[in-house]
Amino acid sequence: MSQSYINFTADLVKYIHTVGVRRHPAQQALHDQTQKLPHSNMQSAPEVTALIGLLTRLIGAQNVLEIGTFTGYTTLEMALSVPQDGMVVTCEKSPDAFSLGKIFWEQASVSHKIDVQIGDALASMEKYKPNHFDLAFIDADKRNYIQYYEKCLSLVRPNGLILLDNILWKGEVANPDSQDKRVPTLKELNKIIHADNRVDACLVPISDGLTIVRKL
Repeated sequence: MSQSYINFTADLVKYIHTVGVRRHPAQQALHDQTQKLPHSNMQSAPEVTALIGLLTRLIGAQNVLEIGTFTGYTTLEMALSVPQDGMVVTCEKSPDAFSLGKIFWEQASVSHKIDVQIGDALASMEKYKPNHFDLAFIDADKRNYIQYYEKCLSLVRPNGLILLDNILWKGEVANPDSQDKRVPTLKELNKIIHADNRVDACLVPISDGLTIVRKL
Protein backbone atom coordinates (compact mmCIF):
# COMPACT_ATOMS: atom_id res chain seq x y z
CA MET A 1 0.00 0.00 0.00
CA SER A 2 1.37 3.40 -0.94
CA GLN A 3 1.85 6.05 1.72
CA SER A 4 0.70 9.64 1.38
CA TYR A 5 0.98 12.59 3.70
CA ILE A 6 -1.00 15.81 3.86
CA ASN A 7 0.89 19.09 3.78
CA PHE A 8 -0.67 21.01 6.66
CA THR A 9 -0.55 24.49 5.22
CA ALA A 10 -1.70 27.53 7.19
CA ASP A 11 -4.94 27.55 5.19
CA LEU A 12 -5.61 23.88 5.93
CA VAL A 13 -4.94 24.35 9.64
CA LYS A 14 -7.33 27.33 9.64
CA TYR A 15 -9.95 25.15 7.96
CA ILE A 16 -9.49 22.43 10.61
CA HIS A 17 -9.94 24.99 13.36
CA THR A 18 -13.09 26.27 11.65
CA VAL A 19 -14.95 22.99 11.08
CA GLY A 20 -13.14 20.48 13.30
CA VAL A 21 -13.01 22.21 16.68
CA ARG A 22 -15.86 23.39 18.91
CA ARG A 23 -14.97 25.96 21.56
CA HIS A 24 -16.82 27.57 24.44
CA PRO A 25 -16.85 31.38 23.97
CA ALA A 26 -14.62 31.81 27.03
CA GLN A 27 -12.21 29.26 25.61
CA GLN A 28 -12.07 31.04 22.27
CA ALA A 29 -11.37 34.34 24.05
CA LEU A 30 -8.64 32.78 26.20
CA HIS A 31 -7.01 31.25 23.13
CA ASP A 32 -7.04 34.57 21.30
CA GLN A 33 -5.64 36.50 24.28
CA THR A 34 -2.90 33.91 24.80
CA GLN A 35 -1.84 34.25 21.17
CA LYS A 36 -0.87 37.84 21.90
CA LEU A 37 1.58 36.84 24.64
CA PRO A 38 5.29 36.01 24.45
CA HIS A 39 5.81 32.24 24.21
CA SER A 40 2.25 31.82 22.86
CA ASN A 41 3.58 28.70 21.09
CA MET A 42 3.42 26.98 24.49
CA GLN A 43 -0.36 26.88 24.16
CA SER A 44 -1.64 23.50 22.98
CA ALA A 45 -3.11 23.52 19.49
CA PRO A 46 -6.91 23.81 19.33
CA GLU A 47 -7.25 20.43 17.59
CA VAL A 48 -5.13 18.74 20.28
CA THR A 49 -7.12 20.39 23.04
CA ALA A 50 -10.40 19.36 21.40
CA LEU A 51 -9.20 15.74 21.20
CA ILE A 52 -8.20 15.83 24.88
CA GLY A 53 -11.67 17.08 25.79
CA LEU A 54 -13.31 14.37 23.72
CA LEU A 55 -11.17 11.65 25.33
CA THR A 56 -11.97 13.06 28.78
CA ARG A 57 -15.68 12.74 28.05
CA LEU A 58 -15.38 9.36 26.33
CA ILE A 59 -13.90 7.68 29.40
CA GLY A 60 -16.16 9.57 31.80
CA ALA A 61 -13.19 11.06 33.61
CA GLN A 62 -13.95 12.60 36.98
CA ASN A 63 -10.47 13.35 38.29
CA VAL A 64 -7.92 14.72 35.85
CA LEU A 65 -4.26 15.62 36.30
CA GLU A 66 -2.48 18.20 34.14
CA ILE A 67 1.28 18.76 34.19
CA GLY A 68 1.91 22.27 32.86
CA THR A 69 -0.87 24.88 32.98
CA PHE A 70 0.54 27.88 31.09
CA THR A 71 -2.49 30.20 30.64
CA GLY A 72 -4.97 27.39 31.24
CA TYR A 73 -6.47 26.85 27.79
CA THR A 74 -6.39 23.06 27.95
CA THR A 75 -7.22 23.25 31.66
CA LEU A 76 -10.45 24.98 30.69
CA GLU A 77 -11.25 22.31 28.09
CA MET A 78 -10.86 19.53 30.64
CA ALA A 79 -12.81 21.42 33.31
CA LEU A 80 -15.67 21.80 30.83
CA SER A 81 -15.44 18.06 30.10
CA VAL A 82 -15.55 16.63 33.64
CA PRO A 83 -18.86 16.52 35.57
CA GLN A 84 -19.91 19.22 38.03
CA ASP A 85 -18.39 17.29 40.92
CA GLY A 86 -15.24 16.49 38.94
CA MET A 87 -11.82 18.05 39.47
CA VAL A 88 -8.89 19.07 37.30
CA VAL A 89 -5.65 19.23 39.28
CA THR A 90 -3.18 21.29 37.27
CA CYS A 91 0.49 21.67 38.21
CA GLU A 92 2.32 24.86 37.27
CA LYS A 93 5.76 26.07 38.33
CA SER A 94 5.08 29.76 37.70
CA PRO A 95 2.48 31.45 39.96
CA ASP A 96 1.85 34.09 37.29
CA ALA A 97 1.36 31.84 34.26
CA PHE A 98 -2.34 31.11 34.72
CA SER A 99 -3.52 34.57 35.88
CA LEU A 100 -5.06 35.16 32.45
CA GLY A 101 -6.77 31.79 32.45
CA LYS A 102 -8.47 32.41 35.80
CA ILE A 103 -10.51 35.22 34.21
CA PHE A 104 -11.94 32.88 31.60
CA TRP A 105 -12.34 29.94 33.98
CA GLU A 106 -14.68 32.23 35.91
CA GLN A 107 -16.50 33.25 32.75
CA ALA A 108 -17.09 29.60 31.90
CA SER A 109 -18.24 28.88 35.50
CA VAL A 110 -15.72 26.07 36.01
CA SER A 111 -13.31 27.61 38.54
CA HIS A 112 -14.70 25.34 41.26
CA LYS A 113 -13.50 22.35 39.23
CA ILE A 114 -9.87 23.53 38.94
CA ASP A 115 -7.22 23.05 41.63
CA VAL A 116 -3.90 24.73 40.78
CA GLN A 117 -0.83 23.24 42.44
CA ILE A 118 1.99 25.79 42.28
CA GLY A 119 5.59 24.59 42.42
CA ASP A 120 7.54 21.54 41.33
CA ALA A 121 5.14 19.17 39.58
CA LEU A 122 6.79 15.97 40.79
CA ALA A 123 6.53 17.20 44.38
CA SER A 124 2.88 18.15 43.87
CA MET A 125 2.12 14.71 42.46
CA GLU A 126 3.34 13.10 45.67
CA LYS A 127 0.19 14.38 47.40
CA TYR A 128 -2.05 11.92 45.57
CA LYS A 129 -2.64 8.21 46.07
CA PRO A 130 -2.16 5.58 43.37
CA ASN A 131 -5.03 5.22 40.88
CA HIS A 132 -6.54 8.55 41.96
CA PHE A 133 -6.86 10.01 38.46
CA ASP A 134 -8.77 8.86 35.40
CA LEU A 135 -6.66 10.85 32.95
CA ALA A 136 -3.36 12.73 32.97
CA PHE A 137 -2.12 15.25 30.43
CA ILE A 138 1.61 16.00 30.28
CA ASP A 139 2.71 19.25 28.62
CA ALA A 140 5.56 20.76 30.64
CA ASP A 141 9.38 20.81 30.62
CA LYS A 142 10.48 18.08 28.25
CA ARG A 143 13.59 17.01 30.17
CA ASN A 144 11.36 15.64 32.94
CA TYR A 145 8.94 13.84 30.63
CA ILE A 146 10.18 10.37 31.59
CA GLN A 147 9.74 11.10 35.30
CA TYR A 148 6.30 12.57 34.68
CA TYR A 149 5.28 9.53 32.65
CA GLU A 150 6.42 7.06 35.30
CA LYS A 151 4.71 8.96 38.10
CA CYS A 152 1.49 9.26 36.11
CA LEU A 153 1.50 5.50 35.59
CA SER A 154 1.09 5.07 39.34
CA LEU A 155 -1.46 7.86 39.74
CA VAL A 156 -3.78 6.93 36.85
CA ARG A 157 -6.25 4.09 37.35
CA PRO A 158 -6.27 0.95 35.18
CA ASN A 159 -7.95 1.73 31.83
CA GLY A 160 -7.21 5.39 32.45
CA LEU A 161 -5.32 7.53 29.96
CA ILE A 162 -2.01 9.39 29.89
CA LEU A 163 -1.66 11.96 27.11
CA LEU A 164 1.72 13.46 26.19
CA ASP A 165 1.97 16.56 23.98
CA ASN A 166 4.83 17.72 21.72
CA ILE A 167 6.15 14.20 21.45
CA LEU A 168 7.46 14.76 17.89
CA TRP A 169 9.09 18.11 18.78
CA LYS A 170 8.80 19.77 15.37
CA GLY A 171 10.06 16.57 13.74
CA GLU A 172 13.40 16.79 15.54
CA VAL A 173 12.97 13.30 17.06
CA ALA A 174 13.60 11.91 13.57
CA ASN A 175 16.64 14.11 12.95
CA PRO A 176 19.83 12.20 13.84
CA ASP A 177 21.80 15.46 13.77
CA SER A 178 19.50 17.42 16.07
CA GLN A 179 21.33 19.62 18.57
CA ASP A 180 18.20 20.30 20.65
CA LYS A 181 18.92 19.22 24.23
CA ARG A 182 15.30 18.13 24.76
CA VAL A 183 15.31 15.64 21.91
CA PRO A 184 17.27 12.79 23.60
CA THR A 185 14.72 12.63 26.43
CA LEU A 186 11.78 12.59 24.03
CA LYS A 187 13.38 9.90 21.88
CA GLU A 188 14.15 7.78 24.93
CA LEU A 189 10.58 8.17 26.21
CA ASN A 190 9.15 7.19 22.83
CA LYS A 191 11.19 3.97 22.99
CA ILE A 192 10.15 3.34 26.59
CA ILE A 193 6.44 3.67 25.79
CA HIS A 194 6.76 1.55 22.64
CA ALA A 195 8.27 -1.31 24.66
CA ASP A 196 6.17 -0.83 27.81
CA ASN A 197 4.00 -3.91 28.47
CA ARG A 198 2.11 -1.99 31.17
CA VAL A 199 0.24 0.05 28.57
CA ASP A 200 -1.43 0.27 25.19
CA ALA A 201 -0.24 3.30 23.23
CA CYS A 202 -0.55 5.15 19.96
CA LEU A 203 1.49 8.13 18.76
CA VAL A 204 -0.90 10.38 16.83
CA PRO A 205 0.69 12.80 14.33
CA ILE A 206 -1.60 15.69 15.23
CA SER A 207 -0.03 19.16 15.57
CA ASP A 208 3.36 18.53 17.27
CA GLY A 209 2.54 14.91 18.10
CA LEU A 210 0.28 13.50 20.84
CA THR A 211 0.87 10.08 22.39
CA ILE A 212 -2.23 8.42 23.84
CA VAL A 213 -1.45 5.81 26.49
CA ARG A 214 -3.95 3.47 28.14
CA LYS A 215 -2.81 1.96 31.42
CA LEU A 216 -3.52 -1.77 31.50
